[in-house]
Formats: sequence, structure tokens, C-alpha cells
Amino acid sequence: LKGPQKVVYGIQLNAEDLVRRKSNPSPEAKFNKEHYLSSPQCYESTFFEEVAPHINVIVNGIYWDERFPRLLTKDQMRELYENDNRRLFTVADISCDVEGSIEFLEKSTTIEQPYFEYDPLTGEISDDITGDGVAVMGVDILPTELPRESSKHFGDALIPLMER
Repeated sequence: LKGPQKVVYGIQLNAEDLVRRKSNPSPEAKFNKEHYLSSPQCYESTFFEEVAPHINVIVNGIYWDERFPRLLTKDQMRELYENDNRRLFTVADISCDVEGSIEFLEKSTTIEQPYFEYDPLTGEISDDITGDGVAVMGVDILPTELPRESSKHFGDALIPLMER
């Protein structure tokens, strides 16, 4: 990817951006989401080849179960590191599917300790973030934190007005 280096680029990918049919009937064939959802075994992930080598951060929130191809596997992360591609340094898995679409999300994390580090070369995880691997966040109660924080903020702003 070419462009300014001090700019944050954000992309949102849909299913058709992440997978392809294993045996494509024709190059002109359009992606059929209904077919993908009903027959995920007919598809393979393209994320490792087309997206992962170029990004620094993943915020993952896709539904996943074992019928579907993984977004990124441990072997694929190891291959990126072995080929000296260490651009990806943080994964925030909002869906928090342990060993799911992001296979190296090996455990859920907590609000108090939201990240662990995954070393793609050794396959080991550590609670210490050293910068030698990928910082991985998988807080399973994260969706409840935003309403809690916003409610607290709103309440803190409202109380002084009520005291008047």
C-alpha cells in the first residue's frame, strides 16, 4: 500500500472481502452471501494473502463457528513473522471467540488486564507486553463496558445540575 505514512487508514470488510469459493465456477461469478452462510465449507479465507500483510491493527467482530474458515490462523501468523512481516502488532477481538476466527486468541482477557502477547514464532502467550509479538485483546464483557462508562459519564455530568 502506498500513501502518506502518518495517516490512519481504516477499512471495513464484509464477507465477500474475506473469502472466495474454493472452486470458483467462473471469474465473473458474483459472491453469494446466502450460499456462503449455508455452505461455508465451500469457501476459504483470503484475509491472510490480501489484507494481513498490509495492516497494523485488527478490530474483529465477525460471527464465527467451526464451519467457517478462520480469518487468521496461528500458522499464517507464523509465516508472516518468518517472512519478516511484523506489521500486525495489535488484535482486538470484540467477538471474543477463543481459538475462533483469530485462532491465536487463546484466552479471554479482562478489563483490568485487557491484553496478552502472542509470539507467532514460538506459539507462546505472555501477560507481559514486550513488543516482540502481537498484543491480543479479547475481553468477553467488552460490549457491556461502553454503556457502563457512558452511563457513569452522563451521571457524573448530571449530578451537579441536580444539586442546583
